[in-house]
Amino acid sequence: MSVLSQNTLQGLLTAISAGSLWLAGCSQPHSGPGSKPPASALSGSDAAVNADQFTVMTPSEASPPSSQVADLAGAQPVTAEQILENLEDGRRFMESLQAQTGPTEPSITPALAPEPSLSAELTVAQAPTSTPVLVVDALPESRLESSKTPVLLGTESSAATESDLVPPLIRSLMERASQSDTPLKQHLSMAVLLAWIAPEKPFEPQGLSELTDEERQLVEIVYRRFKLLGSELEEGGDSAALALAFGEIISQIDAESPFRIKRLKLCSAVRDFGDVDVFEPPMFSPSERSKFIWYAELDGADPRFDEGTDSFGHEFTVRTEMFSTETGVPVVPPVENTVNHSASSRIRDLFLRNVFEIPQTLQYGWYTVKITVSERHSGSQSQMGLDLLWVPSLAAGTEHFERKITTAVIE
Repeated sequence: MSVLSQNTLQGLLTAISAGSLWLAGCSQPHSGPGSKPPASALSGSDAAVNADQFTVMTPSEASPPSSQVADLAGAQPVTAEQILENLEDGRRFMESLQAQTGPTEPSITPALAPEPSLSAELTVAQAPTSTPVLVVDALPESRLESSKTPVLLGTESSAATESDLVPPLIRSLMERASQSDTPLKQHLSMAVLLAWIAPEKPFEPQGLSELTDEERQLVEIVYRRFKLLGSELEEGGDSAALALAFGEIISQIDAESPFRIKRLKLCSAVRDFGDVDVFEPPMFSPSERSKFIWYAELDGADPRFDEGTDSFGHEFTVRTEMFSTETGVPVVPPVENTVNHSASSRIRDLFLRNVFEIPQTLQYGWYTVKITVSERHSGSQSQMGLDLLWVPSLAAGTEHFERKITTAVIE
């Protein structure tokens, strides 16, 4: 096996070990010198929901919101956008390597750009008699990219080569995949592993039916492009070819990133992107807990650029519904909102949130809350639902969940 393959295998094994850690649980309240008071929270049956709380952005200064996403309970599938970010890191890094190529291999220390201040611009439009919905820009694209630029410290005697750089890039890719407790994690890891270690074998992974159409396309794209990239490097491909290959991968994966709701949670508090307190288990009662904040993260949104204001704008329509899980019959009238948001740069971390109060007279049982978000200018639409249990008291709900778990263990 060549040096490249050995290094690659070592990196992949390290990544697979890291990938065995399954993330779960919910985030804790943010604290520290740079912490901010909660942007929106519910606390008990007498908690009055102030509408102003949902029109003020309170970005966290002590911890980047993008690092808090993994704290959410119930990890979701890794998205094409996440894979795209890692591959973009590799492309920029290889371009810097090419620019510095000379008679001897130089040391490489990419500098991080200064972080711009977070934008607090916010425009909210709401339907009459409805609670306002909020869109928050957690990190401008320029800051997100600079904060993720890989830093490699080297000396004249320990220069970086392409074969040294590839394993860390793959490891970064697979660590992203390992943050998702879903079949996609396993399939992405296997696709990269087969593409680099056993490219002569046919790619016939089992269980692809577990994935969505978009996820299957992502797995196949990553496999094809990494297989080609590995072949080119084994044949002595230069840094320019490597940078071009990364660029092609980015373009193809970017095309497979449709607009969608990538995460939906029922929360007691929403402070920032990924910084939320989730109701777990999702049970509610008339006297103790009749309200929740639904929190939806958006992926693949396509902003419109306004040359007049030199800004990027988003416009969404949001529909909130609640119906019986068993019969599918609606139990409350749907609530519709219109949301407008503009920023001076492209925004990657977008989320919506709103308060929902369950009618006190509702019969006890299981219900489903469904959120539908439509992007106005593109016509793209995505929806997601979550089940909740409506009980006379939280103690009764807890007993129900414990009995359900015990029954499952016995079976």
